[in-house]
This record gives sequence, structure tokens and C-alpha cells, in this order.
Amino acid sequence: MVYIPSVHFDSIYSLLLSLLNYLFIMPSRFLWLAALLVAASSCNTKVENTSTKRDYLAENLDTTVSPANDFFEYANGGWIKKNPIPGDQATWGIGNLVVEENLKRFKEL
Repeated sequence: MVYIPSVHFDSIYSLLLSLLNYLFIMPSRFLWLAALLVAASSCNTKVENTSTKRDYLAENLDTTVSPANDFFEYANGGWIKKNPIPGDQATWGIGNLVVEENLKRFKEL
């Protein structure tokens, strides 16, 4: 037996018949759904991306180094050259840049 709240069906067959009856014999209940589907499918609101996204990986490659000779330098050399370790820091990485950016934004609030 299949149970639906406040409705009892003896078999899947009777459930399907009841659903078909509900959907096709009383379609006025679903006119709002049909209208919504038609409106959504006919909506032609494509948003064109006029701005080009930056490719941070390509920007930070060091193309002066052959990846076959030193892949680490090829992949990270551009970022290392653009972001030298400050004199008052023992290490420097992307985490430090994130912390600095967050502190700058907090001060602006």
C-alpha cells in the first residue's frame, strides 16, 4: 500500500490513475504552473559578459624560464618577482596579502 497524507491507495496503479486524473481532468489547478513555465522558457535575458576575466595564473608565470628546466620557477617566478619578501618579515605568501587586504578593508569601514 502507498500512503499519501489523508489519502489511501491500494496500489501504485491506483496512485498513478489518481495523479493522471488530478493532472489532466482538473488542469485549471496547474494553469499557473504552465504559465510560469512558458514565461520562464520564453524569457530571453542573456547577460553578456563584457568584461574579460583576468587570468591570474598566466599573469604570474615566468616565461623567461623553460618549464622543462625549472618548473617551480616557471610556474611561480612571476609572482615571486612581483611580491618580494618585505625586510621585516621572515616569510611572505598569499596568506599575508589576504590579511593585509582584509585589514585595509576593515579600516575603510
